[in-house]
Amino acid sequence: MTDTQEFAESGDAPPAGDAIDVAALLAERDALIEQVQRARADYANLKRRSEQELERARGAATERILKEILPVLDDLQDGLAHIPAEQQDGIANGMRLVEQKFQAALGRLGVAVTDALGQPFDPALHEAVDFDPSGGQHVASVYRQGYRMGDHLLRPAVVKVGSPPN
Repeated sequence: MTDTQEFAESGDAPPAGDAIDVAALLAERDALIEQVQRARADYANLKRRSEQELERARGAATERILKEILPVLDDLQDGLAHIPAEQQDGIANGMRLVEQKFQAALGRLGVAVTDALGQPFDPALHEAVDFDPSGGQHVASVYRQGYRMGDHLLRPAVVKVGSPPN
């Protein structure tokens, strides 16, 4: 039993040197509560920032991998485009199935082809490497597809600028 409890039970007042400063204890308690609340808020902010940084790192890693893989898809599509009609056999069909699987996997990752053909030229989405001297400000042909992942452009479409195709 503490001295204060003993005095409280006996009905006597505690000696003057042992006086309890209730106001000081309440102020100290309030300060400690405020520190705990601040620490909880700091922890919540740290956790949120850590999750955001982790998500950014994942996105950057995915983007790096995709930028390495997209040229492989380009080569596959170029190869398919150059197969003569008389040689459209089982191997060409198998290659088309591989291309479709590739496109489906990219779609599951949130990657989409940017539609460029016939669109007004936009230097934020298109890289012009050729132009039609007859004029026009539309994408006349696409040499290499552009891709975006969500709202982020992975790579611009390589295009020819000119009159819109018919």
